[in-house]
Amino acid sequence: MKLRIKTLITLGVIFTLLFILLTTVIQSIILTSFQEVEEQSVDRNIQRTVNVFFYEFDGLKKLSYDWSAWNDTYTFVEDRNQDYIDTNLQYISLQGIGINIMMFYNTSFDLVFGKAYDSQSENETPIPQALVQELTEHDWLLHHNSTKSYVQGVILLPKNIFLLKTNRSSSNH
Repeated sequence: MKLRIKTLITLGVIFTLLFILLTTVIQSIILTSFQEVEEQSVDRNIQRTVNVFFYEFDGLKKLSYDWSAWNDTYTFVEDRNQDYIDTNLQYISLQGIGINIMMFYNTSFDLVFGKAYDSQSENETPIPQALVQELTEHDWLLHHNSTKSYVQGVILLPKNIFLLKTNRSSSNH
C-alpha cells in the first residue's frame, strides 16, 4: 500500500473518530442544557399552579368566613327561611363572588340548602350527587370543633375537581 493511501485512510479514521467524539460531546452538552431548561420550566409552572391554588383557597377562606359569620346565615341554617334565599342566594350572587356551588349544612351534617351555578352556560345546574355523597361519606370534612376551625382541599370526583372550603358558622347568639 502506498504511503499516500495509508495517510488518507489514517486521516479518514482520525476525522471519523473526532467527528463521533465531537458529536457525542456536543449532543451531551446540548441535551443536558435542554433538560435543565425544561426542568426549570416545569418547576416554574408547578409553582405558578400552587400559587393559584393558594390564592383561590385564600379567597374561599375569606368568603366562607364572611358568610358563616353573619347572624342571618346562622339563623337560616336553623330555620331555613325563604327570605334569606331570596335575598342572598340568587345565581347572580354566586356569579358575583366567583363560585359555582354553595352548600349549607347544619350541625347534624344534614344538607340544609345548596345551589349550583354553571359559569360557562350561566344557568342553574344540579349539585353533583357525587359531591353530596362524598361529603356525606366523609362527614369529618364538615365537622368543626370551634368557629375558627376549617377544612380546605381538593376533592377529585369522576367528572369534576372541586376546591373545597368548609367552616363552622359563628353567631352572636
